[in-house]
Order: sequence, then C-alpha cells, then structure tokens
Amino acid sequence: MSSTSALSREEYRKIVKRHLQRDDFELAWHAVAALRTDFKGFMGDHLELRVAVSLGNRESEGAKTIELQFFVKSVPLDDAYHGYQKEIMLYGDLLPDMQKHLRCSEYEASTHLSTVPKCYYSRLDFLVLEDLALAGYRMLDPMKPLDVRQCECALKALARLHATSIVFEERGGRRLADKYPLLAQETVYRKETDLTSLVNRLMGRICWT
Repeated sequence: MSSTSALSREEYRKIVKRHLQRDDFELAWHAVAALRTDFKGFMGDHLELRVAVSLGNRESEGAKTIELQFFVKSVPLDDAYHGYQKEIMLYGDLLPDMQKHLRCSEYEASTHLSTVPKCYYSRLDFLVLEDLALAGYRMLDPMKPLDVRQCECALKALARLHATSIVFEERGGRRLADKYPLLAQETVYRKETDLTSLVNRLMGRICWT
C-alpha cells in the first residue's frame, strides 16, 4: 500500500498532463490516502489520489486552482494470484494493442469496450485510473440479484468485449492467448498443496463487502 508514496514529482506531472491533455500547469499539492468508504480491494489495495494544480499564469488574474481525484490500485502485499499482473498487462499492453486494431484513440477504445476506466499512469506496483465514482458509478449490493436492465447492460458489455477480441485476432492474425499467455492462466483457483491456506486466502479476497 505504501508504494504510491514513492511517486516522484515527474510522475505526478505525467498523471495530470494525461488527464488534462495539457502541460501549462503547476502542481500545488498532492496526497494519497485510503478510500473514504468501507469498500475493500479485491486482488489489490485500493487508494485515492488527489492532486491540486494551478492552471495558467499564477501571477495573472486569470489563473485558477483545481483539484483532481483518481482511483489507485496498488499491488497487494500478499499477491498470490495473477489477477493484478493481468490488470497491469491490460492497461499497459493489451488495451493499446486493441486500440490499434479498433482504429480509434486510446480513450475511445475504453469507451467502445464500455467496461474499462481510463488509465492515466501505470507502473509494475500500481495503476492510476479514472475515478468512476465521480461519474456516478457505485458498487451494487452483492447480496441482491441484478434486475433485467442491469443484466442487459452486463450482457452488452460482455458482447463488446468478446467482439473486440474477435477483431483483434482477425486483424492481427494471431490468437489473443498466444500473444498474451497470461490471459490463459487461472486467476483465482490455483493448484495448492495446502488446502486450508488456499481457502483462507480466497475467503479473505471475496469477503470485501
């Protein structure tokens, strides 16, 4: 969880620049903290990154300061699964690769997939993503079944995802799993000799509500 505290000033600038799509700003302050909710991370530690930046010329009357908020997923300290590594691969390699075959911009690729938040920065130990809570998204009660409209939305998102993989393989001339073998590795269920250890770890990961 402490990995994000090692962010350099240049890394903060890269995050803000990619979000604002401009570089005429100055960093005012930045902070990383735990999420202000009871939500617990699944296959990763979830944090909140906040940055205040001054836009324009601070000596002029037209300058203003705005505050930005991002969602951070940090590598879990007891990572025994491939889930986190798959996410790093998705945002760092797979999504840009799909973008090329979808013939659209990186942000448009996220929109077309309809399941992927924008990624503003990635490192092997953490991801800085769009905070979807700011757009009104929220976690549903896992104990309540989805209604018809929610099921339709989920199926449409899955359809887009599968259609994108077909486009990727058709235009790239290569199977997705061949280029990215990590995709074929099981994320949750692993071959373990210690069954008790496996069950304890799985329960610790799924009981996040």
